[in-house]
Amino acid sequence: MEHCYNVVWADDDVQSLLEDYNSLFERNGINIIPFESAKPAIDYIRANYNLIDGIIVDAKFSRDGEAVQEEGRSFPGLSMFMQELNSLRNEANMPYPCWIFTGYGDLLRDKYDSDDLSGFEDEIIRKGANFEIIKEWVSSMCEKIALTQSKEFKLRQENSKLFELCTETYLGRSMSQTLLNILDCESKNEQIIFTSFRDVLEEMLDLLVRDGIIDNLTAKTAINERISKLEKAYKDRLPQYVVPSLKLLLVSSPLSHSGTQEKEDVQNGVVPFMYETLLITLKNIVPWFKSFIDTERMIKASKDISGETVTPSSEHQVSDTTPIDSRPSESGVLTVSFWSVRLDNGQYARIDKNKAQRSWKPGTPVKVITTKDDKGKLVVKEIIGIGKK
Repeated sequence: MEHCYNVVWADDDVQSLLEDYNSLFERNGINIIPFESAKPAIDYIRANYNLIDGIIVDAKFSRDGEAVQEEGRSFPGLSMFMQELNSLRNEANMPYPCWIFTGYGDLLRDKYDSDDLSGFEDEIIRKGANFEIIKEWVSSMCEKIALTQSKEFKLRQENSKLFELCTETYLGRSMSQTLLNILDCESKNEQIIFTSFRDVLEEMLDLLVRDGIIDNLTAKTAINERISKLEKAYKDRLPQYVVPSLKLLLVSSPLSHSGTQEKEDVQNGVVPFMYETLLITLKNIVPWFKSFIDTERMIKASKDISGETVTPSSEHQVSDTTPIDSRPSESGVLTVSFWSVRLDNGQYARIDKNKAQRSWKPGTPVKVITTKDDKGKLVVKEIIGIGKK
């Protein structure tokens, strides 16, 4: 998967829908940003208009926490959403491709004509459609998004490895804008650019502290001390380039040192060389960082829950020491954001929150026994192995 598209999905039942379809979106490089009502979705799009690639919206959902009207011809959430979105499209000159995913398609077409549904016409997808239709829709979604010609879109696709960290599981969505500031240097002054490299480094180290991968430190601990702690704790497992790269990003703000040699270099035109060096460094360190933190999370989760000490294999998977169980079981990985397990066959099985633990981390291997609830949804009946596949 070489691309990564950000699609906002506004639907009061979005979490349940993601249990059914999120694996399909992920396989096609689509990162779903979910909202359960219209206003927060619009607010997010307005604040991140150059980071959004498409929008999915339900026909019947709440405007701002209001109850959904199930009867009649009113579509309060959709009406508000379309009005706000069309205004935003004009302001930002961003003609986002949009889709309506609803069970009220015929009623919707009866109420709105093509002018009312500008930008949504012929893009109404029926909820409950068979999987092949949904699969074809997702594929066509990618094709339409790929036609985007904005500079920001091209920068994100050309540097997709960097933007893989811009989720709540890692550095947060707000980091996308910081990375765009770094990549789009033509219209930025040098101080903003160089400070942004350090901002990314700080977020990376903060995440290591929050996850307990670097112990006995706080948010007030100096960055150089965090790097030293990381080097000491993982000396035998860090590639040789990691620590020098982190230290280079640490001193990457030349205009913040008034009167120093760095500022003279800026004035003498050395900045382009410095910028390229830092950008190459960042692009090299990010893939390592993601692999490193994923591995450490799996190890830590296994220790926290099972009390066992495990070591990663070359593929960064936890070794399987689970006794063979006579009952039928399936393996997969935890997706804690929605309290579910993504099974090896691509399906999602929901976990009862009473069986879940806050210490569980996304990506942890797990072995489970599944069943179906009274609505036919796949759920986890029993968890028989954490940190095991």
